[in-house]
Amino acid sequence: MENRESTKTIALMSWLGYLGLVPFALCIATFTANADFMGVNTRLLFLAYSAIILSFLCGILWSHALAYATHKLSFPILLLSNLICLMGWLVIIIAPEQFRLGVVVALVGYVCVWLVERIKLNALGDEFPKDYKRLRSHLTVGVAVAHIVAFAGAH
Repeated sequence: MENRESTKTIALMSWLGYLGLVPFALCIATFTANADFMGVNTRLLFLAYSAIILSFLCGILWSHALAYATHKLSFPILLLSNLICLMGWLVIIIAPEQFRLGVVVALVGYVCVWLVERIKLNALGDEFPKDYKRLRSHLTVGVAVAHIVAFAGAH
């Protein structure tokens, strides 16, 4: 029974993760010269959503740190999670006037989260399901591509 629930949880995790890429694609698809779609600034939506997802990932870093609270990496992981989360806040502050800068700051934040997770996984192992590492890599690539396309499409 536990294996069945674990399989369902992993499937849901994957679905939710990949569906999380859809808002990035929708925002990019609606970018126009004035960045408005039905009166909403799509560049601001893109960066706000990006900041929210980046903050969510920083929360996952907290769980990594708490799972190994007695290890020397716990303290730096907690600090980095907060610094990266502040990068997400910066993205919202500078949007949409500095859209390209916001995209770069967000992308750097995503790469930092991915690197911190890789360092943690290599040093301490992985308490998450085995599919999590692959999913996180796929999602990070998807988010990176979205940010690169958004940057390239900005005028």
